[in-house]
Amino acid sequence: MTNESAADVVMKETRFILKNSSAMDTEDEEFILDVGGQKFDDHNPCYFSLLAVELYMQVFSFMSYKDLRNAACVNTTWSPLAKKAVSHLSRDVVFVCDITSSMRPHIESIKMCIPKFVKTLTSKYNTRFGFVGYRDHDPKHANAGQDKCTVGYDLSHDTEGLVTFLSKLAVYGGDDYHEAVLDGLNESLKLNWKSEVKTLILACDAPPHGKQYACTGTDSYPDGCPCGLTEGGVLQEVQSKGIKLSIINLHSRPEMNTMIRVFKSIYPDIMSRETTSVVHLDEVLTSLACEL
Repeated sequence: MTNESAADVVMKETRFILKNSSAMDTEDEEFILDVGGQKFDDHNPCYFSLLAVELYMQVFSFMSYKDLRNAACVNTTWSPLAKKAVSHLSRDVVFVCDITSSMRPHIESIKMCIPKFVKTLTSKYNTRFGFVGYRDHDPKHANAGQDKCTVGYDLSHDTEGLVTFLSKLAVYGGDDYHEAVLDGLNESLKLNWKSEVKTLILACDAPPHGKQYACTGTDSYPDGCPCGLTEGGVLQEVQSKGIKLSIINLHSRPEMNTMIRVFKSIYPDIMSRETTSVVHLDEVLTSLACEL
């Protein structure tokens, strides 16, 4: 038996649907696909394969998984095999969390909620999970911005290992209000992403360094991240890798709203939720699990 990936099955089914669609039998229309200046009509054996590739790339590059899943549920032209393939697309899910002192109650809640979140997804889908925690750069460090301020757990099916990692996670630091948000996101990009559906969940209560997030608190690095990372550089790479980003805003201060606005100006498809209650965090994560 051939061991085909879900993506291979969807591709094959797309080709089958296109070849057998009544729309393709319309004699009044001429179907031509232009690939690099070379034209293929619907009598060319390469045509349907190329059209399937084009449709496949559009689906997985520009549609959210939620939209794709809904389309598979209601589209009667999709065979049961294609619908099953869509529901079994593999997933990579990474949490990026602020683990400074102000986040202590939220981190304890996250530690309790993530195992349930993991169980919900793994019971339905082939899912790998990862985690990146970030603190802040130490202004007393000899080389500003060169100190290590992140910890991580690479993407893996080993969910028990993730739970163990979280149980040992230490929460401390964060002398000023701003934190190394960009370092956390940048570190997550170094993980072993490879599944068809990629999701990044950022949970934080403070914005990155920089004057645009001016607040009543102090900022040790008002000119931005001391290691040179920028919102544009990091978020554009997140987007280019096809990673969907959701932000859980754990503080209602205006600076957090500014951060989300700045982030969305770079990556418009970012989703955001706000909850300042550790009790409601479980509801937020449950809602996210239903959308993945």
